[in-house]
Amino acid sequence: MTEETTNTSTGATETKTADTFVPAWKIKSDELKAKASDDEQVVYRSDQYNDCLPVLMPKSSVITYPFIAEEPKGFIAPKYNYNVIGRGWVETASLAQAKEIKLLKNQVADIQENNESVAQDNKEITKKINSISEKSENYEKSNSQQLGQILTMVSALLAKSTSTTTPTEPETKPTGSTTTAETNN
Repeated sequence: MTEETTNTSTGATETKTADTFVPAWKIKSDELKAKASDDEQVVYRSDQYNDCLPVLMPKSSVITYPFIAEEPKGFIAPKYNYNVIGRGWVETASLAQAKEIKLLKNQVADIQENNESVAQDNKEITKKINSISEKSENYEKSNSQQLGQILTMVSALLAKSTSTTTPTEPETKPTGSTTTAETNN
C-alpha cells in the first residue's frame, strides 16, 4: 500500500492510501478527541475563514456561531451552510462535487431516456386510439347504412301491406228477429 501525506492550510495533514482517504479535518478531530478531558468536547468552526476547523470547547459552554457541535460525517472538505433552507454541512471538495455532478448527469440521461420511451409509448397509444376511432366511425357508418336499408324495407313492406289489405265491409247477417207471420207458418 502506498501512503501519501500532505500538509494543509489548517496545519493538519491528510493521509491518503490506496484503499482509504482520511481528510485533514477528520485527523485533527480524532487527535483532539484523544486529547480531550471529560469536561471538553470537539466542535467545528465553520465561517468565512475556516471551512471546518475542529477545536476543543468546554461541554458546559453554549455553542453558537461559528461553532457547530455536529460532526460532518462523510465529507471530504465540509463547510457549514447557515441558511435557513438547506442548513447543514455541504461538500466543497471538487472531487466530491465532480462525483455528484457525474451522478446527476447520469440521472438526467436516465430521465431523458425515460422521456423518449414515454414519448414513443404515447405515439403508439395515439395511433391505436386513432385506429379505434376510425374503426368506430366505419362501424357507425355501416350501421347507419344498414339501419337506413332496413327502414326503407320496412316502410316499403308497410306501404305494400296497407295497399293490398284494404278493409272490406263486413257481411250483414240477418239478426235473430223474425216476424210473427214466419213463425206461424
